Amino acid sequence: MSKPTYEELEQRIRILEQTEIRLKKSEIAMQQYKRAVEISLDLMVELDRNYIYKFANKGYLKYHQLDEEQVIGHSFEEVAGKDHFRDNIKPYFDRCLDGETIQYETFYTYREKGKCYMEVWNYPRINQEGQVQGIVALARDISDRKLADEKLSESENKFRSITENAVDFIFIKDKGRRYTFVNQAMTNLLGLPKEEILGKSPEEIFDVKQASIVKEVDDLTFSGKTVNETRSLTINDKPFFFNTIQTPLSMKDGEVSSIMGIVRDVTDRKLAEAALRESEEKYRDLYDNASDMFVSVQAQTAIIIDSNQTLAKELGYTKEEIIGRPVFDLYTPDSAKYAKSNVFPLFMKNGIIQGEELQLQRKDGSKIDVNLNTSAVYDEEGNILYSRSVWRDITERKRVEEALKESLELSNKVISESPIGILLYDELGQCIEANESIGKIIGATKEEVLKQNYNELESWKKSGMLYTAKKVINEGRPKRFEGQTTSTFGVSFNIDSYFVPFLKEGKAHLMVMVIDITDRLQAEEDKIKALEFVAEQSRHALIGQVAGKMAHDFNNVLMGIMGNAQLATMDCDNEELKVMLENINEFALRGRDITNNLISYSKDQEPKQTYFRIEDKIELVLKMFEKDLSGIKVSRNYKPGISELLADPGMIQDSLVNIIQNSIHAMSKVENPTLILKAYSKNNKVYIEVEDNGCGIPKEHLDSIYTPSFTLKGSHDETGSYKSEIKGTGYGMSNVKKYIVEKHKGNISLESEVGQGTKIIVALRIIKDRLSSAEKKEIVKSQIHDQRKILLVEDEPAIADVQYQLLTKEPFKHIVSIAANGQTAIDTFDRNQFDLVSLDYMLPGNINGLDVYHHIRENDQDIPVLFISGNIEFIESMNQLKEKDLHLEYLSKPIDNLDYVNKINELAGSTA
Repeated sequence: MSKPTYEELEQRIRILEQTEIRLKKSEIAMQQYKRAVEISLDLMVELDRNYIYKFANKGYLKYHQLDEEQVIGHSFEEVAGKDHFRDNIKPYFDRCLDGETIQYETFYTYREKGKCYMEVWNYPRINQEGQVQGIVALARDISDRKLADEKLSESENKFRSITENAVDFIFIKDKGRRYTFVNQAMTNLLGLPKEEILGKSPEEIFDVKQASIVKEVDDLTFSGKTVNETRSLTINDKPFFFNTIQTPLSMKDGEVSSIMGIVRDVTDRKLAEAALRESEEKYRDLYDNASDMFVSVQAQTAIIIDSNQTLAKELGYTKEEIIGRPVFDLYTPDSAKYAKSNVFPLFMKNGIIQGEELQLQRKDGSKIDVNLNTSAVYDEEGNILYSRSVWRDITERKRVEEALKESLELSNKVISESPIGILLYDELGQCIEANESIGKIIGATKEEVLKQNYNELESWKKSGMLYTAKKVINEGRPKRFEGQTTSTFGVSFNIDSYFVPFLKEGKAHLMVMVIDITDRLQAEEDKIKALEFVAEQSRHALIGQVAGKMAHDFNNVLMGIMGNAQLATMDCDNEELKVMLENINEFALRGRDITNNLISYSKDQEPKQTYFRIEDKIELVLKMFEKDLSGIKVSRNYKPGISELLADPGMIQDSLVNIIQNSIHAMSKVENPTLILKAYSKNNKVYIEVEDNGCGIPKEHLDSIYTPSFTLKGSHDETGSYKSEIKGTGYGMSNVKKYIVEKHKGNISLESEVGQGTKIIVALRIIKDRLSSAEKKEIVKSQIHDQRKILLVEDEPAIADVQYQLLTKEPFKHIVSIAANGQTAIDTFDRNQFDLVSLDYMLPGNINGLDVYHHIRENDQDIPVLFISGNIEFIESMNQLKEKDLHLEYLSKPIDNLDYVNKINELAGSTA
């Protein structure tokens, strides 16, 4: 090898020098790099291909709170945790070892710090041969940024929720004044979907005039100003007032790039403000020209600071003369003294005065009675600044009150003596006044009524009267109540009442006027029953007509058949023919019985009442059936002390005949027939029981036994319960109901079971010839109207005697004249002066009770008349008469003694 030349050596020396310089620079750079790595806040590590730490900077060690010995030479899996390494880190490391540079985000969970988010870069470390020797990982804590992003997202969601649900109209426009955002309220206002608004300018949405108004506001905002003003716009042909706040939203190069606006519809407020201005003008006009006198008084000095024109006019001053003077100067001396010592201190304490009555004095010295109402106006600290007072002229009211006071005694007298029950209640519901009539209606004394509070009365709660009372008090309007109730004292009645609210001493009181309509409703019920009865009678009218017209002729035919059959039987030697003749005679007898039953059912006659013993009637009927009762065990049980009955003996006897005959027939196939008869008195009634052990009545027929023409005997005996020769007419039990229930107001009950027998119980009211002690005590509760002259018209001697005894004995001691027929009644009335007439409708002869009534009314329009009748059809004509005659009443036979004397006493009191 040849020696290098000088030039070549010099060249090599320069290369070495340059290499040395580069090495020194590289060393300096490496030191600077290492220094930068050491002090960096980012986390830096180097790992070999087995994920063993080769290097970790101080930032990494400090962040993970580890020493270098705990990291260098250890695997990443040991330091970070096996699960975290496997699931979150290793996939990225493996990609990096394949030569890929990786950027990703992950998190670590620390006991002290909680969850921390990291942004990570993984770089492959490559040697000179291009082989990947390991990984250089750089990590940065982005938890704060993540939190900020979350808060920003939450904020954006809240903003969007607020704007979308806001009632105000919110929008954003870009530099070209195109809408980039509008909320739902905005789209609703414009009546357009968002797609037709976004990207458009106001000129593309509004008309020229409205767009120019919008542009004017936009130009001010794009100039950098915040606009807050109210303008009017017309949208979809509808005028609006809008308050608009527009502000620059973002700046770019010193210029506004977008604006945001919030628009509120203030149309209602603007209209309200206009109405308020108009109202204030009207108020001032009303204030000055009101019928009441208004004044405002300074609290500390009692100096008048304002008044209306009415006050000045009423007192004879000008407003200028009133304002500025002490308010006490306007009162009379006595009222001024009272106002200073009582009213003014009370106002300063409570800030209000209500209903104070004082006197003002006019300029000419005359006086005005006023009612004062005052309220206070306070400052921010709660001190009274001045009063606002109203004086109402009550001079006329005072005059009326005086007049009312004068008439109060007369009113009290009218209330106390009114036939209508009257109750007065205070604001708490306590009874404060009651007249005598209400005591009679509810069965109590006035003192007992005055102890009651309607809020505590169960009868008021159950009947609905309490609800009506409270409604009347609340609404301040009268109301009518009609219904049924039972008083606290056990009296049940129907009432027609009127609830009237009134004020007393400024408090709501209640007056209740009560009319007992029990009798009226009973009359209406009687009318309905009468109409039903008439309808029923009409259904059977043909039977009655046929029976009445044909009974005589048909009975004559039957008599001919019976007579000839009996004669032929006596002369007949042929036994077979003789049996046939006897059958003919038997059938003729059955025809006679049917005819007689039809006649009885069709008749509508009044009971002919007299006193008799029910035991005697039972024995008489048993005697009539002596032959039929052979083989039947008869048991009698008559309790001692059975009261005599006042009734029609014929009707009662016919009823017993039909009942006992039915029992005999029902036992026709019974082996040991037994008939049990009982009679006893109980609860002012006489009871008759007839019980047999016969075939009984099927349940499905129990409701039909009183129906005319209904029978279970003969061809209707589907169960074979009766002997073949027993036939039924179908009118027996219908006649029993007619006589007992309709004619005597009695009761019938029936118990029956097939194969066991039947029990029938008849109950008839006891009518005595004198009042019992209990009845007298009941009557004494009412006011007794005694010693009246009474004409008693009654053709039944027994009834006339009872009524005479009731009227002439204690406690009434009336003077009674008796007339037994119509002509005697007319003559007696014409010859004497009477206070009352008790008049029977059915009278013997050509003059009935209605004829007597018309004669009485021709001579006296006002004398009370009490009609008495057992004729159901008479009820309808009676109601028509009562509508025209206020002094007419009636009772239907049979009559309870207490009902009779009470009605007489009531009529006697109406003429007192």
